[in-house]
Amino acid sequence: PIIVKDGPGFLVNRVLGVYMAEAGRMLKDNADPKKVDKIIVDFGMPMGPFRLLDEVGFDVASHVGPILENGLKSKRFAVDEEGGAVAKLEKNGYLGKKNKKGFYKYDAKGKETGFNDGIIASIGFSPDPSFSYDEVVDR
Repeated sequence: PIIVKDGPGFLVNRVLGVYMAEAGRMLKDNADPKKVDKIIVDFGMPMGPFRLLDEVGFDVASHVGPILENGLKSKRFAVDEEGGAVAKLEKNGYLGKKNKKGFYKYDAKGKETGFNDGIIASIGFSPDPSFSYDEVVDR
């Protein structure tokens, strides 16, 4: 058994919340989401943090992050700053897999069919070629 202090969110939510929040921070640092997810999958995770954001939904991640942040008294759970990339995507109608508008493309049955290169341009984001991917796994 794993013993955790009583607070909002189950253990898995606490771990995955930080995982998705770090994706938001990497966007802020101008990382390429496609490269980040590939590095994480190559490391051995079943999916990268941007694919997980699609699965959870941008709206849900943005809503739950502050609840975990306030309840656990830790800034590590904030998926996005107000007006950040994830908030802009949500405002522009991107919710992830649930409406087939996310970092990835989905077919009619909801199966992922590849990265959605257009999502980045939709919010005026451009990955910085000088971003260091050496520490992605550690982040």
